[in-house]
Amino acid sequence: MDDDAEEAPSGPIVRLKEDDDGLVVLIEPSLASGHQYPQHFARRDRDFAWQYAKMLWADHRLGFRDETEGNGGRCGPYNRTTEH
Repeated sequence: MDDDAEEAPSGPIVRLKEDDDGLVVLIEPSLASGHQYPQHFARRDRDFAWQYAKMLWADHRLGFRDETEGNGGRCGPYNRTTEH
């Protein structure tokens, strides 16, 4: 694991990751309601994928992890890596 990568939060977070067909955005693990809101995007539509991820993390006040190539698992808003 990359030493600069942040530790994942313990609850659900929005993930942007690559799959065989392009990019996928979803909430993992699923919310208490069971929803993951998965959405697939072509690789060239990274901006649309990021905007969808942003909508999910804002609506559900979740953390965000960009797991695409070159981003090393960067975390984003509402992400707490230590207990307060």
